[in-house]
Amino acid sequence: MTRAFSIALFLAALLILAWGVRWLGRRIFAQAPFFRDMSYGVALGYVAAGVALLWLAWAYGMSRLGGAAELQRYFFLRLMVEGFALFACLAWVFRLLGRQVGTAASRRWFRTMPLTASFGVLTILVYAFVAI
Repeated sequence: MTRAFSIALFLAALLILAWGVRWLGRRIFAQAPFFRDMSYGVALGYVAAGVALLWLAWAYGMSRLGGAAELQRYFFLRLMVEGFALFACLAWVFRLLGRQVGTAASRRWFRTMPLTASFGVLTILVYAFVAI
């Protein structure tokens, strides 16, 4: 099977799966607005994201449990996943500490802050500490 045919077959399967998810959601949830108003492109996006997450979980498992070839093939993916988890934990701890320490205004700011903003502020503080 050629690579182009494999890609075409994969895309066709994604399109069919997206149509099936949309159709099944409409039938199960009795035309609830979320599924009734969902466009085909949105359903395709959900299915593609789900397939990507499943592949990522499988590849991470292969980087931990596979043989020597799989360990080398997925080494940087494992580092990426573990680094993302580490930085997410750091952002959460920084936000949690910011809620406890500081003035009333800064604590209120940290209570409403998303994790991405918490990580950004933490990064700026680390850069400033290293520079000074």
